[in-house]
Amino acid sequence: MRKWVVVTAAVAVLAAVPVAVLASSGGGNTAVNCQTVAWRTAPVSTSSSGFTTIGGLKTTVASIFPMSISVSAVVSGQPVAFRLRDISVAGNKVVPPGVAPFVTTGSSANSFAYTWTDPGISTAVRGHQFLVQWRRTSDSGTSTLKRADIMVLYQTEQGACRG
Repeated sequence: MRKWVVVTAAVAVLAAVPVAVLASSGGGNTAVNCQTVAWRTAPVSTSSSGFTTIGGLKTTVASIFPMSISVSAVVSGQPVAFRLRDISVAGNKVVPPGVAPFVTTGSSANSFAYTWTDPGISTAVRGHQFLVQWRRTSDSGTSTLKRADIMVLYQTEQGACRG
């Protein structure tokens, strides 16, 4: 009898693992009919340990569907972390999966690229403003962003792409 209880418990645990993994992940498909980009070529520096918005790296899009937001940058100096904020009528939130740390090497400039996925919000009346934010992650020093860009791929109503 005890053997059956142990076997049953082991099977239950093994069956629960895939369910837990599925519950903590997500996904979906969205047709893409728009691309919005912004970039900056003027260097900017930070010594802040709190997140600050990088001027010139913001985009505004109209979509209720999932979106892909890619940011690339050339950074020198101390290590940094980037995050993306979505400002909409539904609120001000950090875009999943959250903070992306970037460790620079030496005094030369290093490249960074990361893609965030915003699930979209049907109650957001389609308006989203994405802000790229960064902060220094070391105890002291300065980090310099040499140049950067942001690109958003999304779906919106036919003919509504700005351009």
